[in-house]
Amino acid sequence: MSTKGLNDFVWYDLQTPDPKAAIGFYSKLFGWTPQGEPDSGHVGWNNGENHFGGIGTPQAGVPAHWLGYVETDALEGTVERAKKMGAKVFAGPMSIGEGGDIAVVADPQGAAIGLYQGGKGHEGWEPRKTEPGDVGWAELGTSDIDGARAFYGECFGWKTGQSMQMQHGVYHMVMKGETSIAGLYTKPADMPVSAWTFYINVNDVDETVAKAKALGGKLLVGPQTVPDMVTFAILTDPQGATFGVAKSLGG
Repeated sequence: MSTKGLNDFVWYDLQTPDPKAAIGFYSKLFGWTPQGEPDSGHVGWNNGENHFGGIGTPQAGVPAHWLGYVETDALEGTVERAKKMGAKVFAGPMSIGEGGDIAVVADPQGAAIGLYQGGKGHEGWEPRKTEPGDVGWAELGTSDIDGARAFYGECFGWKTGQSMQMQHGVYHMVMKGETSIAGLYTKPADMPVSAWTFYINVNDVDETVAKAKALGGKLLVGPQTVPDMVTFAILTDPQGATFGVAKSLGG
């Protein structure tokens, strides 16, 4: 059994009230291809041959959002640890058929995160993260850095590594073993709730931002450059779901 994907993000769901409009927006922006029809209730996303996510409809009253799923090899145990650490369970654990089982929780600061345990043959799944159009990075803006460290350390074994001073405070790298898989920072006052943001790799951030705005998206942050590291921006799609775009500078 492969364990490469364990304790890492392996799937990204877009929950949106208008799946057809969302398909049009993201397909034009990133070249993604939908797998299935919106009327079927759930559509998969492909970036070329990379099957990395899907589209669903949120419950009444829940705004459009992206939700990342972290793979675990013991879903019920992870849910119980999360609850003991102060998490709220939104959904599950529940079966998704041969693919495995899922749950959705909010960490103690309120950031939603999905949990996934692969069915037989699906364990240790590791979608590609390196090509344009792939989801290449994740960031958690939180109201409590120490609380987030404790929660994700207990649930997934994540630790914080290198840190750097940024415009809005200290930015911490989140490590799975020796690999950096996400960023962690104290959310600014104008960020309404603690939340995860997922970044799609692009070849040109300025060009992608202009295209997103022409398609009905809105720019929230950037474009900004961290010297020798990355150029990035944060946007919302026309239905209000937040996402990022980033271009690595090879630093």
